[in-house]
Amino acid sequence: AAKALAEAMQTVQHTKHFAHPANWAGFILIGGNVRLSNKVALIGQALCELMRTPDKCRDALRVCLHLVEKSLQRIHRGQKNAMYTTQKSIENKAGPVIGWKDLLMAVGFRFEPAANGIPSSVFFPQTDPEDRLSQCSASLQALLGLSPTTLHALSKLVNNAEIADEIIGVMRNVVTQFPPKGTTSNESESIDIIIGVRLWRVAGCHELLASLGFDLMEVGQDQVTLRTGKQANRRNCQFVLQSLLALFDTQEAPKSLGIESSSSSESLNEDTSDEAAPAAKPPSPTPTAPEAQRSVSPAVTVKSQASYNFPRPPLPFRRVPFLSTRSAFISY
Repeated sequence: AAKALAEAMQTVQHTKHFAHPANWAGFILIGGNVRLSNKVALIGQALCELMRTPDKCRDALRVCLHLVEKSLQRIHRGQKNAMYTTQKSIENKAGPVIGWKDLLMAVGFRFEPAANGIPSSVFFPQTDPEDRLSQCSASLQALLGLSPTTLHALSKLVNNAEIADEIIGVMRNVVTQFPPKGTTSNESESIDIIIGVRLWRVAGCHELLASLGFDLMEVGQDQVTLRTGKQANRRNCQFVLQSLLALFDTQEAPKSLGIESSSSSESLNEDTSDEAAPAAKPPSPTPTAPEAQRSVSPAVTVKSQASYNFPRPPLPFRRVPFLSTRSAFISY
């Protein structure tokens, strides 16, 4: 609540017609400093925390995407058996960043303390209320699709949330000016945009647009004119728009990227008819070493309570878009 009030006061303070202290200085927070309980809003808040360390957050984003995609796959297949991974395995791969735990809890993962010989564990969600997992997957893929330079520029905007609506409006305008997919129009044709000087001077704004391939054409008294260069393309601009919505207007963030690459839900609809059928129940309920623990990927080790009775069928190979072959999330 204190942060929300501070941001609201800054917004009023920087609005031309309401900049006088009489319009914003008289507000005070009375009572406890409550936190938002809206799960979708908490997704954006957690992503903002991750973005505060842009040079270290990429591994954490990959691991979170892996876990979210695995959950979507299990839900799509109707798998109801409880599955968990150790919290330590996630921490080892995510690195020294904060925000990933809040992100996973916001989309339905359950954190349990150590008990009955089982270490601190993270249980996978078995449902996807309000399509939060799908929305989170699309947002994580968009963030991972950004270049390091763009990611650093975006991290600077996290500290300037008061201009979020303006920069989102700019990116919406840019994306709509690119020719639609499937048309014969040349995407390399230049696009001119005009933004206010005040927005241009905000830390992170000009770095973001420059990283997308926009060239500075003219600086006026109140406006700046930019033009797309050879490096600018619809795909990167779409990634940035999706990322901005995920960070600052999570309710409006799309549940798929809407670009040529398949979204997470489309990928999970792949034909799995060639998978091996589950084996018959073993005569002894005592798990063997391979049954008790299975490695889903180099990211984390996932364990299933059902593996004590039935060995799971092999998971299909699937490449995740935008990630390098050396990433923690390559195939299942």
